[in-house]
Amino acid sequence: MAAKELSINNNVTLLEADNRLGGRIHTLHDAGFTKPVEAGAEFIHGHLPLTLKLLKEANINYNETGGEMYRFGDGVWKEAEGPMDGWGNLMKRMKELKEDMTLLDFLDQYYNDEKYNRLREWAKRFAEGFDAADPAKVSVIALRDEWMQEDNQQYRVAGGYSLLISHLENECKKNGCEILINSHVKKAEWEKNKVTVHTADNRQYHAEKVVITVSAGVLQNTDTDNALIITPQVNGYITAINNIGYGGVIKVLLEFKNTFWDKYKDEIGFIISDQFMPTWWTQFPDDFPLLTGWLGGPKSTALCGEDDEILLEKSMQSLCAIFGMTLNELKHELIAGKVFNWPAHKYISGAYSYAMPGTANALKTLNTPVEDTIYFAGEALYNGPHPGTVEAALVSGKEAADRIKYSFSNQI
Repeated sequence: MAAKELSINNNVTLLEADNRLGGRIHTLHDAGFTKPVEAGAEFIHGHLPLTLKLLKEANINYNETGGEMYRFGDGVWKEAEGPMDGWGNLMKRMKELKEDMTLLDFLDQYYNDEKYNRLREWAKRFAEGFDAADPAKVSVIALRDEWMQEDNQQYRVAGGYSLLISHLENECKKNGCEILINSHVKKAEWEKNKVTVHTADNRQYHAEKVVITVSAGVLQNTDTDNALIITPQVNGYITAINNIGYGGVIKVLLEFKNTFWDKYKDEIGFIISDQFMPTWWTQFPDDFPLLTGWLGGPKSTALCGEDDEILLEKSMQSLCAIFGMTLNELKHELIAGKVFNWPAHKYISGAYSYAMPGTANALKTLNTPVEDTIYFAGEALYNGPHPGTVEAALVSGKEAADRIKYSFSNQI
């Protein structure tokens, strides 16, 4: 997005570490699935202005999702007809909160009685599952603001989210932007209005300004082989990035011969369970027989090094418990299955960001350019009503480009 905006009037080189563009937007067109499937980002969470504007420009269709939500626990199916008992009171107390704290501290302070055990567990699981957040780190005020304005309408991009990436790529190329994949930037040396970046294959690229869009997880992991070294150091910015939460997600895709789950409940959209792989969704109203499993938050990060085959087996065992099937019965129905362990992805190291109590000040720092030379962008740097989304990434990229345009205009 930043390259698209900047390449209209500037010479731009885009360096991508991976062998494809898009980051955690990754529509898979192989691996045995009969239709394109989403390994990463899948939903448009409500009426997101920039995302929908770009889809319209590119003539890419999107379809509303649907279906009922069910809960499965202790061997019993339940229709999720409304919010958990006590949820209204919890939201009211969140709204009254004047000083920020973590979700875990909030629950310990106001909902520590045994009678609130189920409510506490539900709040923590919702933060982990939906926000990929650690309850011991995530900001209550940020969760409150997000949960109160949540748009129930969701959409999927017809043909896959990667169509949007392809559109942006084509626009960049039309503008003369040079795009280089398999170009892992290891180091950025800088002085005012002069940057040299070094890639892992010992190439160097020179520019007046640089936009760093790697994930918060990569920026935070300064002691790994994939770390990005910035010299001279920008210590205040590194401190700031560590004041932004960054969560993990493991996503499992299972395509079956038919939608066997239809015989259990009508119009299943989502299933929230007490199993190892706790959240599942269908492609409803599409009849494509795909079930998607989702494990977010600290539990997924703890499984970063787990073997994909083990994760796949445990995920299928979760479905066996939910649907009362044996593993052999389920495997007989299976056409294709794949695990996407995003915390283990060396160029991403997780899923998406969440706010901690110190994040507001961190965003002010990170959205201020370093000497009008180094600019940071990405969904983690977004400051608005749609955190942790593709919209957040697009808006942040556009805003970084606008800051550079303003900087150039002041030099003339």
